[in-house]
Amino acid sequence: MIKTAKQLVAACLDVVNNYKTMYVLSCFGAPMNAKNKERYAKADPKRAEKIRAASADTFGFDCICFIKGLLWGWQGDASQVYGGAEYKSNGIPDVGTDQLIKQCIDVSEDFSTIVPGEYVWLPGHCGIYVGDGLAAEATFEPESGVQLQAVLPMGVKDGYPATGWVKHGKLPWISYEEEAEEAKTYRVTLEGVNGSDREELEATAKAKGWKYDGVEIAAAKPLAPAEPAWEPKEGDTVRFKGGLQYSQANGTAGEERPAGLAKITIHKPGKLHPYHLVKTGKTGPYGWVDRDTFEKT
Repeated sequence: MIKTAKQLVAACLDVVNNYKTMYVLSCFGAPMNAKNKERYAKADPKRAEKIRAASADTFGFDCICFIKGLLWGWQGDASQVYGGAEYKSNGIPDVGTDQLIKQCIDVSEDFSTIVPGEYVWLPGHCGIYVGDGLAAEATFEPESGVQLQAVLPMGVKDGYPATGWVKHGKLPWISYEEEAEEAKTYRVTLEGVNGSDREELEATAKAKGWKYDGVEIAAAKPLAPAEPAWEPKEGDTVRFKGGLQYSQANGTAGEERPAGLAKITIHKPGKLHPYHLVKTGKTGPYGWVDRDTFEKT
């Protein structure tokens, strides 16, 4: 059952892209088998020849019945009389094209406000806006069937014919509220953030609905104090990541050394290469290195 604008748009595009259709007056999705061909050919003599020539895997729609057929549960099932749709089901009445625009909500002639899933209308004809300046409609021009055409009040589009719709509005049985995105969990590490900066970050997180390790942040539950940043000191064992070592703290010619565990034996702040490391295993440095060449074990 279609309940949202997003579902309605998806259903329209599914018909356009995946089913063979043709314009058949007063038809809301019936497959063109032999029995249905005769039924609808008699009801629409002007198109009787085309109806009788249709293949059995073709489904028939007219403009308003295309919309009602989807809302009545059409599924593209050729074994069902109406392709799976059930007349006046799902609380959707049998209304005409010009009647339905009067029942729509937020009806407007300003197409700058239109959203996907809205009903588009001109006297005697209708369709569904699917986004990107296009509407899905069942028509017999330029080809017979359900097709995409440009919404002329929004401008022409290369490769598409255009329809001069007059009004648009929201169907009364469809929700047009944006569907909530799947909740996401963010792992955030804050180092050295205190005072007003921390309060601002917490307020931002609350406003955006962020979660930390699955626990929603609220003003009543402040963040845990941030761990201070690690400052290497003499005597620490570190993991040398591989890189240049120097024979002097301000040396300019370095020697490439492989990764390995090492101990900080001397720290001289302000020097070009302020840490003296001595390897504790078979590989690693034995000299002066830069801070970014090693990490905490």
